[in-house]
Amino acid sequence: MVFDAGELPFDIDLTFEVGQILRRVFKLTQNKKGDVYLRIISGIRRGESANGSIIGEDRISLHASKISPHYNTFKKTYSTEDGATDVAVQLNTAIKSGEGFAHLTSVMFSDLAATRYDVDPSKKEEALVIGEFDPNQSTACCAVFAGALGVEFNCGKVPFDFFKINTALFQIVIVAGKVSIPALSYSRSFCFETLPPDAPFLGRRERARRLQRMQASTPEDCLKTFSEHIPKLLSYRYDYLRVSLTEHIVESERMLQSAAPEEIPLLDAVILEARNTLNKMTPPKKYLHVKDRSNAIRYLNDKGEYDPL
Repeated sequence: MVFDAGELPFDIDLTFEVGQILRRVFKLTQNKKGDVYLRIISGIRRGESANGSIIGEDRISLHASKISPHYNTFKKTYSTEDGATDVAVQLNTAIKSGEGFAHLTSVMFSDLAATRYDVDPSKKEEALVIGEFDPNQSTACCAVFAGALGVEFNCGKVPFDFFKINTALFQIVIVAGKVSIPALSYSRSFCFETLPPDAPFLGRRERARRLQRMQASTPEDCLKTFSEHIPKLLSYRYDYLRVSLTEHIVESERMLQSAAPEEIPLLDAVILEARNTLNKMTPPKKYLHVKDRSNAIRYLNDKGEYDPL
């Protein structure tokens, strides 16, 4: 789907449909100069702790960068309400060369149950729907790319949905996929950073990697990178579940020490079930929904090919 936003300032919510209810995951804004701000609604608190700092803003700004003949500046700003701010900057040739795309971010979303994802009732008619999923059955993942207006983002048959937004200066491409694992209550995201590529603390390999990121990528390479991000995003989920189960076992064993006799069998059963679940857990494969006639769920093998489960 293609949406032409034009040159006028705008403020649009990008949503997933969850049980026929719109849940906001991005907010896209354009100012009078043509700069674009992509706000990522990626969670409530920083980190996995319930006491983590409350997220103030998670955004990527795309700038015209009129002085540079080759590069546009994409800046990611992540701030929390306690005053902490992290900034990552990417320079990329994609826009001014008119060739290829810059990979801005990859996100694994939560179950989108928190009120943070609510859409303002007055903006529901203007909200754009980029996909749908059932958080009890799957987890939504997205990647966002930026390219010059008119550049094609075609990759043939792939297991993703595409949504394109044309602004005054940029073409924003949102690629959405679903992972066949129930969603959790937290999100994860990656972003790309190129500056400073010549920092003294960087090794030769990382310096080369950052310089490479300053060059436009083909649509095929963009999707390859996104496909590589998905299992990494899932690995955080896997680690989180292992830690949660381990903490649950420790807490149950602590309660067992002071439990009444009638409570002991139940606690023993809870601990045994948690241990069995922990022992059965294996690192995630690259699970993806593949659109074919059988609607089968497949995974990427080590050769990058889709194999049925």
